[in-house]
Amino acid sequence: GDLRHPPMSTRGGDPDVTSEALAHLLNTSRLGLPPSSLAYKFIAEASDAWDALDEGCAKYTNPLGYYQAPYIHTAVLTDLQPRTSYTYRPEVGNRTFSFTTPPVAGAAEESKPLKLGVWGDVGITNVSFAVMQSLLASEPDVALLLGDYSYADGWSPKWETFGSLMEPLMSSVASLGIPGNHE
Repeated sequence: GDLRHPPMSTRGGDPDVTSEALAHLLNTSRLGLPPSSLAYKFIAEASDAWDALDEGCAKYTNPLGYYQAPYIHTAVLTDLQPRTSYTYRPEVGNRTFSFTTPPVAGAAEESKPLKLGVWGDVGITNVSFAVMQSLLASEPDVALLLGDYSYADGWSPKWETFGSLMEPLMSSVASLGIPGNHE
């Protein structure tokens, strides 16, 4: 299906992952798990991995499916004031970013009403990038992401691509994300 011959492949119509790499990820039998385990999967031949994947995405119980991004930035922001611009710089790197907080809850400003950007089912395609640019150009006070961010479906490194593509919006607009069924 679309997993073997993805319409938006980064490898010219070939899957983004080789059969061998997929089999290596899905074949958890080599870990010594009991066959009764939810994470147990036996793949005899690399080419069989695609059939296993067609049954569903890589199980989140698969201990080989965990991925640690090289950089994860976390910050707790306190005492922020409404409609105030702030500038920040992650510890790694020398780029700075800025954002403006939304207005105080319940406040009505006739000259600048609250602008809420709502989007979902984003993905990591050229269309995803164009939608992000359009949303950013609309200058929302807050962006609400309704799930299915990157469609990584167990392929955690695709989150790196999502982060890079969406950085212009997500680094500069207050955002709230809601998990979907592809997170």
